[in-house]
Amino acid sequence: MSFRPSYRAAALWAFAACVTFCACAVFRLFTWARPIEDDFCRAALLDPPASYIPGILPYTEFIYSHWSGRWAGVGLETILVSIPSLMNGYPWLLFALIAMQGFLLYFAIRELVLDTRAALYLAAVFASVYWATMPSPQQNIFWVPGAVESQLPLTLGLLLFSLVLSPRLNATKESRRFAAIAASILGFVTTGFHELSGGVLVLALTAITATAFISKSPRRKMWLAVWMASAAGFLVVFVAPGNSVRIATFPNRGNHSLTAGWFRIVMRHYVLPWCLDFKHWLLAVLILLDPNAALLRKKLPGLSSSRSIGFFAVLWLSLVVVAVFATVWNIGDLPAGRTLDLIYGMFLTGWIALAFLVVRSDDSFSFHPVPRAATLSTALLLLSATLVTSDNTVQSIGDIVRGSAQLWSNEIDQRFEQLKSAGPNADVTVPPISVNSRDLSWEDIRTDPNYFANRCVSKYFGVASVRISRPSQK
Repeated sequence: MSFRPSYRAAALWAFAACVTFCACAVFRLFTWARPIEDDFCRAALLDPPASYIPGILPYTEFIYSHWSGRWAGVGLETILVSIPSLMNGYPWLLFALIAMQGFLLYFAIRELVLDTRAALYLAAVFASVYWATMPSPQQNIFWVPGAVESQLPLTLGLLLFSLVLSPRLNATKESRRFAAIAASILGFVTTGFHELSGGVLVLALTAITATAFISKSPRRKMWLAVWMASAAGFLVVFVAPGNSVRIATFPNRGNHSLTAGWFRIVMRHYVLPWCLDFKHWLLAVLILLDPNAALLRKKLPGLSSSRSIGFFAVLWLSLVVVAVFATVWNIGDLPAGRTLDLIYGMFLTGWIALAFLVVRSDDSFSFHPVPRAATLSTALLLLSATLVTSDNTVQSIGDIVRGSAQLWSNEIDQRFEQLKSAGPNADVTVPPISVNSRDLSWEDIRTDPNYFANRCVSKYFGVASVRISRPSQK
């Protein structure tokens, strides 16, 4: 597809300026990010008994058997933070993770649109809307476990679908065979990052594969191969012995009244506002009226009937609802911010896909180029305005201007220096952090030296124990 901009130059420049502004704010916050909680657990390889040979694979196996089946997520996190140079350069590690995911997002879109400029533009739109609306940046973008377990599966899943749907596959059998193998590997690995994203991926592939066979799609064998690999990967996660250990830590798991209550809260305060969010409707306008989307729609036939589009809409919303219900049922509480970010990523992906499916790929819907360009430019300008005035952007700028992010980072560094200078048998008491950064801080060690985060920190710094002098004030 040859990308021919249908926007006025002023709108494109304004959007580029807004995206750059948000990106600079995020990058500045990166420089103050510091490791917390699970970062130290992974880096110190906490808890495996002496019978385990020290190393990344034995530690991942131990976690699989004693805590969580997220073998791919835990393994990758451990590889990254157990390298001292990466752990010491934590802000750059985070930046590299986000940059890699940005590239994967671009590459996935590039496989669909087959145009560099269009892929860059669409990736910027997708990423900026995600940033502006995600419920918890501090547990996702600015924290390695969140970025790996709750965000990386989204980009890997997008890449999986782009490989199977790519127009390149119409060329040769070799390209189809390569795409099927690559997508199958991705399906198996992606389910190993998070059981929620893995389960949703398998459910989505089940419906798509069944539909492909019913409609006798030429790519039905590819869908079947990817489904089988993803199902096998999810089974590995599902049967992990450590899952039962982790589940036991949620005393309200399966409580019907609590599940119903928290489910209503999440749907009312998160999912429903996402559906009504002005940014998402502007995004839909940008997709529906862009002639480049119509050109691409012609290259991706199927799901063109109202019944098919309705089926996709029901499937997408059902998967979001199932994800919310499964989460609150499993923990009996409000989901963590990083989990809500993951669910929002699923919502946003489905919203964009649905808007694209509604695009008319024939010539029956005509719109004069002048009013089309004016409408698209206005929508893009409004979207740019909502990006820079969103809560995430405004509060991140406030974090920077007020200096709370830098002060938090400085106090964390002072704590680390105190721990580094302590002897190996020392019982270290550190002062609580006096200032909280909305974007960077969300949890701290406690007064109990046996709390898991305290034990992680003490083992990482090689001291006997660590505690704070009094409960931190949130």
